[in-house]
Amino acid sequence: MNRKLYRFHSDPGHGWLEVNLQELWDLDIHEKVSHFSYEKLGTVYLEEDCDATLFFEAYKKLNGHFPEIEEVMHDNKAPFRNFPRFDSKELDLLHGR
Repeated sequence: MNRKLYRFHSDPGHGWLEVNLQELWDLDIHEKVSHFSYEKLGTVYLEEDCDATLFFEAYKKLNGHFPEIEEVMHDNKAPFRNFPRFDSKELDLLHGR
């Protein structure tokens, strides 16, 4: 993986790192991501406490550095809070894995 800019979203209650779904499989962490993260149309919003940290560590292990972050603030509830919760087993079936 090359250097890439990732968006870190936060609203008044919490924060999430926006990543491409395929990256979770590429880093072999998809089965460790919790149901506190959200997914829609190939984009995953990793909750900040465990799932984003898991991603950061796996990314650093592969690339030798942490990813670059751009912060996005939401004044109200982040819109992806209404997206489906992340479920790696369901996504495996949908994508034929």
